[in-house]
Amino acid sequence: MKAKRLIILTLVFSMVFGATVYADSLWGTYKDFPKAKVFVNDSEVTFKEGEVPALVIDGSTVLPIRKVAEKLQAIVEWNKDTMTANIYKPNVHMFVSEEVKIDKNKQVSVIKSPFSVVETGKTVEFAVVVQVDGLKAEATGFKISIIKPDGEEIDSKEVTAGITSNSLLPSIFGYTSLPFDLKFSQKGTYLVRFSFKDKDNNYTVISQKSIDSV
Repeated sequence: MKAKRLIILTLVFSMVFGATVYADSLWGTYKDFPKAKVFVNDSEVTFKEGEVPALVIDGSTVLPIRKVAEKLQAIVEWNKDTMTANIYKPNVHMFVSEEVKIDKNKQVSVIKSPFSVVETGKTVEFAVVVQVDGLKAEATGFKISIIKPDGEEIDSKEVTAGITSNSLLPSIFGYTSLPFDLKFSQKGTYLVRFSFKDKDNNYTVISQKSIDSV
């Protein structure tokens, strides 16, 4: 009976150990730590060759915060002197609106409700309306860009005039772009991205809207 119990316990320990080894090596290792996969809204956080990936350390998943921030459309500021990272997520309200006109002061007047679906092959003139509040990061400009379903950027409008590292964007502001005149030639999802420019001239996407071409 004792021998039978010993055999059963040995099998149980072997199964547990085998499962642990499999889990630890499922995605490979990095410097002896098992790698982990991380998804944000079903979109995988990916890492290039040579980048530190998501790791499992002492039972916790650890990964570079900039990668997560990018997926969450947040801004990361790193102070190497104090070894401190700040994550900023301003409130951004954005929509696209068809049929716009420009008055004598070169201001855009929106005269039709927002849209998110368009017929493939149709050319649409539209403006992008953005409202931002709670901006605490150091932003020296911003850009609105249009991305085709194949990933190519086909148009963009940048606003940096009059903004320097000593004259940052206010914490609350609104903006309506000059019209985009775009032919939706591809079927699929077009992306409208709103990005902030930091003092090092790097852009970070902080809001994104979709327009489905069907």
